Amino acid sequence: MTARPNDRISATKFSAMAADGSHPIYSRCAAAAGRTLWEVLEATAEAFPGASAIDDGESVLSYRDLLSEGRQAGYRLAARGIGAGDRIGIRMTSGRAGFYLSILAVLSVGAAYVPVSLNDPVDRTELVWSVAGVRAIIGDGGELTWRTGRHRRSPARRPVPEDDAWIMITPGTGGLPKGVAVTHGNAAAFVDPEARRFLRGDSLGSGDQVPAGRPAAFDASWAEMWLAWRHGACLFPDRRAG
Repeated sequence: MTARPNDRISATKFSAMAADGSHPIYSRCAAAAGRTLWEVLEATAEAFPGASAIDDGESVLSYRDLLSEGRQAGYRLAARGIGAGDRIGIRMTSGRAGFYLSILAVLSVGAAYVPVSLNDPVDRTELVWSVAGVRAIIGDGGELTWRTGRHRRSPARRPVPEDDAWIMITPGTGGLPKGVAVTHGNAAAFVDPEARRFLRGDSLGSGDQVPAGRPAAFDASWAEMWLAWRHGACLFPDRRAG
């Protein structure tokens, strides 16, 4: 059975084409309920508390520990006056658990993170911070460097689906970087059906492993992270990613 571009396909014929299996017809997935990435992690930690969540080659954190340590790191940010609506830069050595814990700390207080590769030149890094309106930067060892608003206190709270989760900076066709913000709700709506769509019949789960080989400042890096953490798999970061 073949359909030409201008054909009007009846419901009966459409069903027959789908059943035939030789045509690229995909069923529509139900929309996911609005939630945050933090809620995604909480749900996974509740379902698989003792399962390995991240293995950076030096240490292994269970989901229980990942959630707990991410929350504790968030409390430390809140104590410094960082909270909802803030944009926090992350410039750390890639492939280590501390990098991911810093991301979770930022998310836990309702702020958005802005990742920059440790290998990026200083002038580009500063331009990214300016474009994104970064208030403070987390470096290796959790060191916090202020850029603006050091004495301002933003109220820390749990994120809501409408909050920005992260901001990625693109080169821009005109030569100037442009920021693209992604909300918790949009990210979670992608993460929830991801494994079901791409791994039909063999979805990810506890005990599986997901490599993380994308650079921290590359927009696909978050997909690797949350593909693992949404389904209880273990994230294996590649330290050479940059």
